[in-house]
Amino acid sequence: MNNKLYFIFILITTIISFSSCSKTEKSSNTIIYLMGDSLTASNYGDYTKHFKKFLLKRKLYSYKAFTLARPGNNTKEYLAFLKDKIKNIKPVKYKVNKAIFVLLLGTNDVRIDGDNLSLSQFKSNYKEIIKIIRKNFRKINTKIYLVTPPPIFNADLYTFTKQSSRRIEEEIVPAVKKLCLSEHTKLIDLNSFLKKNPKLIPGIHPTPQGYFAMSKFIFNSIFETKVILGKKIIL
Repeated sequence: MNNKLYFIFILITTIISFSSCSKTEKSSNTIIYLMGDSLTASNYGDYTKHFKKFLLKRKLYSYKAFTLARPGNNTKEYLAFLKDKIKNIKPVKYKVNKAIFVLLLGTNDVRIDGDNLSLSQFKSNYKEIIKIIRKNFRKINTKIYLVTPPPIFNADLYTFTKQSSRRIEEEIVPAVKKLCLSEHTKLIDLNSFLKKNPKLIPGIHPTPQGYFAMSKFIFNSIFETKVILGKKIIL
């Protein structure tokens, strides 16, 4: 009788173990790359640290976020960085079935120093960045979000002027929106959000509260239509 009970116990344990393994194999692990310049993460602030906390708060354990910020980079410099590092950013210790890329670039392209780039250069660089991402992650499901850069209400750094502010609104933001259509990416309109909340960004960079609000807005833009266990994720 004891042998029979032991056999049943082993059988049940094996079935449960096999079931767990099967679920693990089928589970979708998603990597999120938060990419950009100092508006993404720098000594001025870091929206990505809040983003990562939101993932834990919502118990989205199958999602893992990585920060790929390059403070001071325009699209030309970020493209060079990506070409050099793209093959090294895939996390080998995670089984990745999907990758999400969140790109926030363009502010440094409208500087008045040597980083200044024309609109055509900006668009060309951005297209190449998107192309590199898709080429190197072609074996898994990828989704790319382009984030419109914030408005410049006050050019509090000497490398920016009123012309920089004009170019953001008249050139960069419209270009990002058009790129979303032509390159079949998703849009996160951070520019419009911060225009409604100007106190969050008194200069080129947001306040600490501004970085938090940015993170919350970007997080909700990605996850608000996601349904987990029948419930929408809304912060």
